[in-house]
Amino acid sequence: MSKFKFQKLLLKTFAFFRVLIVAWMVGIANSVKQENRFMDDTNYQVEVNEEQSDDEPFEELP
Repeated sequence: MSKFKFQKLLLKTFAFFRVLIVAWMVGIANSVKQENRFMDDTNYQVEVNEEQSDDEPFEELP
């Protein structure tokens, strides 16, 4: 294999790994963002459920 072909192959390999690493980091960032959103929504839902549980479950009939 000539030196030029080897350098070209090496550059393509590095470019592929660069794209792979960026895609992996974006995936990790999205999963962390989704986890934070889930945790924030869970706190809100618990507060809403607690407020609703204080009410009477049945309406009083006249």
